[in-house]
Amino acid sequence: MDMPGRLIRFTAVALLLCAIAPCCAWAQDSPAFVAGIALPQVVYYGDCGLEQPMVLTLRSDFVSDLSMRVTARYDYVADDPKLPESTTLAVQMTQISMLRYSGSINVGTEAFAYLRGGDGLLRYHVTAIDALQNATQGDAGFIAVRHCGPQLSEAR
Repeated sequence: MDMPGRLIRFTAVALLLCAIAPCCAWAQDSPAFVAGIALPQVVYYGDCGLEQPMVLTLRSDFVSDLSMRVTARYDYVADDPKLPESTTLAVQMTQISMLRYSGSINVGTEAFAYLRGGDGLLRYHVTAIDALQNATQGDAGFIAVRHCGPQLSEAR
């Protein structure tokens, strides 16, 4: 191979590496949390029929140039101080648009195991972890959980 051919190839590779380097350096940053929301603000469980919302929807927006795994972790805290907090539960959130991830928690089917017919709170926080294992905390908060039907204290 002649010298000009090697020089041209070397220059092309060097230019390509220089063009990629800023993207790769920026990719080292953690995902950035933009916004989040949990709806509705009150969810129900028990014999509610179709009149009360029983599913909580969490939506969070994150920015990253790498693929991400977004998880919502949550637990139930009963108003009754005699009941312990639940174990930490988790739901994987699904990417539904360029930035937005969404996950649902069916409070109607699982709350009784932790709240035993009483009212309480669902405490949640969302975390995004990118392909390089950089983690970012997203939205966090509390949602009121109400029982439909007689309260545990009324049933006794």
